[in-house]
Amino acid sequence: MAASDNYMTTITFFQLDGLRSRFWALSQMQFGHGKMKNVEGVSFYRILGSGRGKGFDWRPEWGRYALLVVWKNEGYANEFFRTNTFFNEFKDRSSAFYTVYLMCFTVHGKWANKEPFAVNANYSDGPVAIITRATIKTRFLRRFWSYVAPVARSLDPYTSRLLSVGIGEWPIVQQATFSIWKDLDSVKHYAYKNKRHSEVVRKTRELGWYKEELFSRFIPIRTEGTWYGEDPLKKYLDSITG
Repeated sequence: MAASDNYMTTITFFQLDGLRSRFWALSQMQFGHGKMKNVEGVSFYRILGSGRGKGFDWRPEWGRYALLVVWKNEGYANEFFRTNTFFNEFKDRSSAFYTVYLMCFTVHGKWANKEPFAVNANYSDGPVAIITRATIKTRFLRRFWSYVAPVARSLDPYTSRLLSVGIGEWPIVQQATFSIWKDLDSVKHYAYKNKRHSEVVRKTRELGWYKEELFSRFIPIRTEGTWYGEDPLKKYLDSITG
């Protein structure tokens, strides 16, 4: 995608309780596309399920879903969240929701053969959000998951990680993660100095087990709602500003 000063990415997580609400949310993985395809100002979107735990996980989390949208400008996003019936039905059925507004400063790779994110920001310091996404080659599925499960567990000691969620379009095969970190140095420390993570990166290059992959970095601009009772980004920013 060509760079633009106006493009804005949002990701909203919905927490759903109760069998009826969860079944409705699951059905939107299919039927929600008809409600999103003609929304004004959208250049790219995905309705996503989520995995258990903090990162890649093949086991679905049936009570948590996400809506990722790239907007032509922030005004379209604001109007959508205020008036769109699909979004507001999702929100009304949820016990909680959390939206993060993002501006991209680095992206490599493609998503479904598209370049979804427009680079339109320059990072200097402060919190960083990361979206990674991969389609795993079928013949490597067993080996991939045997390596990745310990990597997700290795996130636990990192207090610089404010939030991490596994998301995806299809369990096992198409997986993604969203995370927020205190700063870019924290991201680099985890990516390159964590032994388990660096081993997976090495295996990825050595074996080529992805059909397609994408890695993107964002500046989180603002948030709405709560994640399990709090706003992790706001909580951190409040802690450093006093």
